[in-house]
Amino acid sequence: MKKFRAAAFLFCIFIFVSQYSFADWTTLKLDGFAENGDSDGDNITDASDNCPGVYNPDQSDNDTDGYGDACDSSSAFAVLDTQLESVTIFDNATGSTNAVSIDILDNWWTMRTAGDSGWLLKGCDYEKNIFTIWHMDTSGTLRGSMIPATKGGIFYAGLQNGTIVQNDFYSGALTLTSGDGVLLKTIDVRLDVERATETRIWHNSGDIASLSSGGFVVAPESGRFATGEGAVGYTPLLCFYSDNLTLQTIKDISVLQRTLINMVGMPRGGFVALGNVDGSDLITHLFQFDDDGGLIQERNIIADVDVPNPAFMKYTNFLLAAGSDGGVTVSLYSGSKIWVYHMDVQNAIAPAMHRLSLNSFTNSPPVTYDLSDMGIYHIGGIGGSFTGSMFPSVTTTTTTIPGSRCPAIKVLGVDNPELENLRDFRDSNLARTAIGRTVIHIYYNNADSINAALERSPALQAVARRVLEVIAPMVGKN
Repeated sequence: MKKFRAAAFLFCIFIFVSQYSFADWTTLKLDGFAENGDSDGDNITDASDNCPGVYNPDQSDNDTDGYGDACDSSSAFAVLDTQLESVTIFDNATGSTNAVSIDILDNWWTMRTAGDSGWLLKGCDYEKNIFTIWHMDTSGTLRGSMIPATKGGIFYAGLQNGTIVQNDFYSGALTLTSGDGVLLKTIDVRLDVERATETRIWHNSGDIASLSSGGFVVAPESGRFATGEGAVGYTPLLCFYSDNLTLQTIKDISVLQRTLINMVGMPRGGFVALGNVDGSDLITHLFQFDDDGGLIQERNIIADVDVPNPAFMKYTNFLLAAGSDGGVTVSLYSGSKIWVYHMDVQNAIAPAMHRLSLNSFTNSPPVTYDLSDMGIYHIGGIGGSFTGSMFPSVTTTTTTIPGSRCPAIKVLGVDNPELENLRDFRDSNLARTAIGRTVIHIYYNNADSINAALERSPALQAVARRVLEVIAPMVGKN
């Protein structure tokens, strides 16, 4: 109890000096649920507003996809925290962050990038055994209706035309639904393969990646049977489909002897995949493919990622996303770190040329970001920016995550050993209770205003430092 009171006092001090207003607290905005029918107060009813959660009376929509520019950012990147029950949205263009609570949604979430705007969140009502997908735009507003989802994890993708395709891991059924949850079409990818190649699919289906050129690619089976417990085998085929689930081509990649487990489309052409080169169910490599299924480059990532032991290399622990700048982000489930691999800019702008340089991820290690000092330390999903094939003729941006915003680091200094006491208390105590998670969320959601207040007053910063130096040992490990 002494620890909790001390920590609560510490957080109250920081919130007080920031002149915090509870009106700034960001909660989940549900499209169409405002009592007056105008959630953002721009005099446009939610039913007609192309950004119902953001004030945009001009309704500008440069790419004419139905999502206003104010909530259709091509520079946004999202991180889902399953313990804090929130989605933190980073906007690389403005350097801003926005933490959105999703605690009213069903449990067990995953996240994937939507093809037209924002991200797709998938959850499950365990009591009813019902799986659901929600579409969140880049302002943090849920759009449209709840979308019925198939069982299983990450095998779903948003397409460029706003529809959503899902792959049943066990049966091989591909299901296409509209953004409003209307069932449009269902096919069996295994039957398509058998008819086209007279080859029988023996194993469970693989992942889906939306393509910026339209349609998607799916691995009809993750890998041929291999011996040994948990073995997967090599991925033999890639099937390319149109937006309406019409089979276009089948690419035989068995000669590569590569296993593709997690896949995601690149906003400017092709797709990337996590997998391995030994046919196991571990993640050891990152692969880049073109729109035709040709392997462009690959990288062994074992030395790049920080895992407690080799068992954490299992495919169920890895998350994958792509950014509009050509960056590829890898993360570990329930961790706090992300690894960003930067692609060659020229290759991103002209994917058909497949030009590589020394900046390709084959030759360059990733940039590592630890998000724990931003209040994110149980990552359950990551989503890049994927707003269609429209992009600037010149791209100079890179995927970035702002540096630590934690006011305690600003006050004590990044190398102060007392920070470990504060982090340990945050992770081991506060994060385990609902009220503690709320305190953490308020603290990080107001970090910018806290830091600004400290910048304005060196005297206040000195007082805060003395307070921290007293409280930090009190909340440290016994």
